[in-house]
Amino acid sequence: MALGTIVSTAASSRDARIAGSLYVAFISMAVVRAIYIPISLFFPGNAAARILEHEGTFRIAMLTDLATAVLTILLVLALYRLLAPVNRALAIVMAILGLMVVPIRFVNVLSDYGALLLIRGAGALSAIAQVEREALASLLTRLHEQGVVIDRVFWALWLLTFAALVYQSRFLPRFLAVLLAINGVSYIVSSMSFFMLPTQAAQRIANAVLPAAAGEIVVMLWLLIRGVRSLDDGRSGQG
Repeated sequence: MALGTIVSTAASSRDARIAGSLYVAFISMAVVRAIYIPISLFFPGNAAARILEHEGTFRIAMLTDLATAVLTILLVLALYRLLAPVNRALAIVMAILGLMVVPIRFVNVLSDYGALLLIRGAGALSAIAQVEREALASLLTRLHEQGVVIDRVFWALWLLTFAALVYQSRFLPRFLAVLLAINGVSYIVSSMSFFMLPTQAAQRIANAVLPAAAGEIVVMLWLLIRGVRSLDDGRSGQG
């Protein structure tokens, strides 16, 4: 094997490990956000009372959202670096779609912080009647949830372009592309249901397609554990 090929393979192996590690951090943070933060905190009812009762948890939710936004940037760039040699134009599209969710997540954090300020009613906000502040805070938490739905649409499109790049590559198995594509389609179905159906019906659909999200976990583990071997084998096959 030529020295240039060895160097290229080593770099790709390193990029795969970095991407896998970032994917682990990203998914771990997302799971903590989904499980640790009570989902009832954001659903109809007296949102103000729940947020005040769980203010510490609510603040942790904002921090985890910020962390996932930052990790998204790092993950998308790492995967771009890994897959750009496969199809640079498609990799650019993948990166753009992946980065589109970042400002949405920052806006969601801003909405949550605004809700907390309204509920606490400190300073000039105390001039607004409590019932009005609570209504506005509830609206902001609902907007957060809609932001998550929009975020999922872009993430689904990102997964589909990611899948296309994996399918075209010679150093990752094509079954990973199939899993990513299924994952992406499930997110689109889930997101569209929240736009088209009542909340309860949409939630049932989201729960039904949730197992398809395991595709990302499989890809994450492949990059982290078997990424080096698959990259080396793929490059050897080309020679």
